Amino acid sequence: ASDKPGQPAKGARGPAAPAAPSFRRAVHPLLIATCKACHAPGAPAGASRLLLSGDAGADHAAVARFADVRNPEGSALLAKASGATLH
Repeated sequence: ASDKPGQPAKGARGPAAPAAPSFRRAVHPLLIATCKACHAPGAPAGASRLLLSGDAGADHAAVARFADVRNPEGSALLAKASGATLH
């Protein structure tokens, strides 16, 4: 038991933290819902440099080329998705 009311006993684990967002769970479904209709082979943007297949692993590799994790504000993906640059 803990010496202080309302605190867990020493060595006791608290509730598990929720899983951090992941590309597969948080980002990929949004890309598929909003981008894949145009950004797929044979689709209107099929000749663009960003093509989505529906496979999360392959799509992560395709999208990663346009994301700058060290400078998100400079990310081509964010600039296009936000309307800051022509799409």
